[in-house]
Amino acid sequence: MKTPRINFFKQIKSFYEFVWHGDFDFRPTHISLYIFLLNQNNRSEWSMWFKLPRDTGMQGACIGSKKTYYKALEELSEQNLIKIEKGINEHKAPRISIRPLGKGKNIPLPEGQNGDTNGDSTDPSRGTQPTPQGVREKDCKTEDINQEKKEYDFDKFISDMEKLKERKNDTTK
Repeated sequence: MKTPRINFFKQIKSFYEFVWHGDFDFRPTHISLYIFLLNQNNRSEWSMWFKLPRDTGMQGACIGSKKTYYKALEELSEQNLIKIEKGINEHKAPRISIRPLGKGKNIPLPEGQNGDTNGDSTDPSRGTQPTPQGVREKDCKTEDINQEKKEYDFDKFISDMEKLKERKNDTTK
């Protein structure tokens, strides 16, 4: 069996490293479209080029606007993640090529990471909870979720539940 041109899992991992560490501000449409393009390339057995009609790409990436679709495609191309050869006319599907990503493919990796880690780290300030590597500060909320711990009155909770149970029994009789 022939070895595929792209390793799907390494490609996704490298793509998310690019998303987290790159300078470009990726939107959900970029990510959705890129993952769909990977799926389509996988279905075409990782050929160098594959055709993708606009309606198929929009539907598969859950994009409702032609303008948004073409903008996302163009921006993925500008980021050198894909190559696009436009169709001969507006009725011909463009050809798309996905650039293989991964170790040694100009994808910046965080300091101390060699590309073989599982992407988790342990931050002592957060206990043993794994945190994603490379999450940008602007993506994080400034307030700490654990800052405000709410105390619950369990006796009140139990009495409320009993009242609900009584109401339910009264309505079924």
